[in-house]
Amino acid sequence: MAKTNESHQKLLVSVTLDEFIQALRDSMFSDTLQNDITDTSRKFLYGLKELSNFLGCSLSTAARIHKSGVIHAATYRTGRILMFDQEMILELLHVTKRKFKGLRSGYRS
Repeated sequence: MAKTNESHQKLLVSVTLDEFIQALRDSMFSDTLQNDITDTSRKFLYGLKELSNFLGCSLSTAARIHKSGVIHAATYRTGRILMFDQEMILELLHVTKRKFKGLRSGYRS
């Protein structure tokens, strides 16, 4: 523990490259981050086509819902790949009172 406190007290100029890389690795791969990444209980939809199939609507309606920002909290983007958290989408669409033209009333779960 004392070593950790010492490393936080050093000036960035006096840190060696190895110490800096190790500090970055420690901060990037903390236990909480690893738990979030390896959580396999979540089900994801990949792309607007899967989102439209899940919601039972057309591709353009799924794109309109995504663009509106209603499901922004359930959206993850890696490069050009869109991923949507199924459970969070259902919660967000249940909470919002906005009606989308072309969206069926019953969602597939």
